[in-house]
Amino acid sequence: MSNSKYQFLNGKKLAEFHMLKLYPSSALNRDDAGEQKTGMYNGTLRNRISSQCIKRSWRLSETFEDVFDEIGIRTKRMPEYVGKKLVENGVPEEDVISFKKILSGEKVDEKSSKKSKADQAIDEGKPVKTAALSFYSVEELDKIAEICKRIYDDLEEPKSKNLKTIKIDNIQKEMRKCVHPMNIDVAAFGRMVTDNMLRPVEGAMQVAQALSTNAAVKENDYFVACDDLVKGETIEDVGGEMLGDIDYNSACYYIHANADLEQFAENLKDCENMEEIVKALPSNMVEVMAYTDPTARQSTMEAHVLPEVIYVELKSKKRPLNRMKAFAEPCNRNIAEKSAKKLADYINCTNEKADLGITNALWYCEDESVKAPENVTVVNSIKELEQKLNEWMNE
Repeated sequence: MSNSKYQFLNGKKLAEFHMLKLYPSSALNRDDAGEQKTGMYNGTLRNRISSQCIKRSWRLSETFEDVFDEIGIRTKRMPEYVGKKLVENGVPEEDVISFKKILSGEKVDEKSSKKSKADQAIDEGKPVKTAALSFYSVEELDKIAEICKRIYDDLEEPKSKNLKTIKIDNIQKEMRKCVHPMNIDVAAFGRMVTDNMLRPVEGAMQVAQALSTNAAVKENDYFVACDDLVKGETIEDVGGEMLGDIDYNSACYYIHANADLEQFAENLKDCENMEEIVKALPSNMVEVMAYTDPTARQSTMEAHVLPEVIYVELKSKKRPLNRMKAFAEPCNRNIAEKSAKKLADYINCTNEKADLGITNALWYCEDESVKAPENVTVVNSIKELEQKLNEWMNE
C-alpha cells in the first residue's frame, strides 16, 4: 500500500518518457552565432536541443493547448494586461497609468530628478514592464486586475490624488490571501518568483537537454535570392540581389523527461478536477512530445517528424534515469535502427542491474522489426500507447 496522501494514484509516483526522433536537414535550436547548438558527450561532439527550447515548443504548441485546455502566460507585461482590464471596467486612462507604474514594482527615489523606467516607457509609448519575467495563470492575472479595481473603487475622491498613496505592497498583500487554480504548464515547469505577488511553484517535470545519438556534422547551405524583375539582359542584371548561408544538420535525438505525479497533484490541488488531470497527464504528455517539434527554421527546412521510438515507464519509486548512456558510442550509418536497438539493449541492462521501481512499461517502435526490451508491453501505434497509459492510470 502506498504511503502517498494521493491515494488515487495507487502507488504510481513517477511517469518517465524516453523518445527517439530522427530529423532531416534542420536547424532546430541555434546559438548566438546562428549555428545549431552542440554539446560534448563521452568525448564526441553531439547536436543538442536545449531543454528551454523543448519546453517552450511544447508549451506553445497547438497540441499542448488542445490536450490541456487553458495554459499560463509567461510575461513581463503584467501591468499592460491588468491595465487593459481596468480600462474595460471603466477606470479612467490617467488612473490606469498610475496603476501600471505601481504594478511595475519599481522602487522610485522621489528626490531624484531621473525618470523611472515606467515613466520613460509611458513617455515613449512603450509597454510598462515588471523587472523580471514571471509565469502567471490566467486566473492570477485576472485576480490582480480585480484587486486593483476593488482598491480603486474603495478610494475616496479625488481618486487620482488618493491613488498616489497606494503601493504595490497593498496589492501583493491581497494576492497572498487568494487561492488560485494553477495552469498545467506552471504546474509542470515551475515558477521562480522575485516578489511577493505570486507564490513560488516547484516544477513537477524534469526535461533533459536532447542530445543526438550520432556525432555532430555541421553543414552549410549557401543561397542566392534573385530579383524576379531582373532578366539578365545586361551585365548589370546578372547575379543575385542577396547572398547568404545557413548552418544546418541532420540528427537522431534522444529526448527524455519525467513527471513527478505527486508533485503535479500538489501543484494542482486547488483545481476542481485535479485527479482527472493528473491521471490523464502521462498520455497527454506523450501526445505533446510525439506531435511537437521545435519551430526554428521550419519555414525554410520543414522538419516535422514522428518518433522512431516511444518508451514510457510508470514507477512506484522516484528513481528517474536518463538513458543517454545507451549512445555513449555514437551511432553511424542507419542511425534510426541502431539507436532503437541500442536503447532497447540498455533498457534491458539497467532494468536487470537496478531497482528503478518500474510497475508498468510501454514500448512503441515505428520499425517493428526492432526487438523490444524484455518485460514491457508492446504497442503498434501512438494512439494505442496513450490508451494503455490511461487504462493503467485509472486502475
